[in-house]
Amino acid sequence: LKISFPLFYLTFISTSCVFDHSPEPTFNNLQYIAWQHTSIDSGVINMVAANRNGKVFADGGVRGLYCSEDKGETWQLSAANYSIANMAFKPNGEIFALTSCSYETQIIHSNNGGLSWQILPFAIDCPSSMAFHPSGSIFIGDLGNETSQNGAIYITEDEFNTLEKTSFPDSLGVFCIIITNRNDLFAGTT
Repeated sequence: LKISFPLFYLTFISTSCVFDHSPEPTFNNLQYIAWQHTSIDSGVINMVAANRNGKVFADGGVRGLYCSEDKGETWQLSAANYSIANMAFKPNGEIFALTSCSYETQIIHSNNGGLSWQILPFAIDCPSSMAFHPSGSIFIGDLGNETSQNGAIYITEDEFNTLEKTSFPDSLGVFCIIITNRNDLFAGTT
């Protein structure tokens, strides 16, 4: 079965790569940028994410979540019947994914690189994004629901066994969140 989606990846070629104490290199003096089409080419790609080992995940809507370990040459179905809105990877390889609010909203978890998934219990209207803090805490952005439109940012310190609402104003829906290498949390809101 060959699945095709319109997805491209970008290759950076640099003459100097400066490494600091962070795990990610800092690039400067980029001399060449090359876009390459992957082998998947039909439907819509709603989300793309990659872990530190270069495994790429692409959400094909109701078709499911696909993954590639060879820069998009081949793709395998990782999670059927899910439309993934956002993914986050822990340093130990665990993956957490938020399903789209357009479908049945769920948080799914894989501890084996996406080979199998478990549904996690939670009580959030429309989770939109996640970010991991180095302490192990997970922050979850919430767009809110159609009735109240109250969003929030939640925190879990025990991988979704308990959720605590932060002091973030509930008059705003949260589209995306990120934690910087200085442990600052930024939120993109409605």
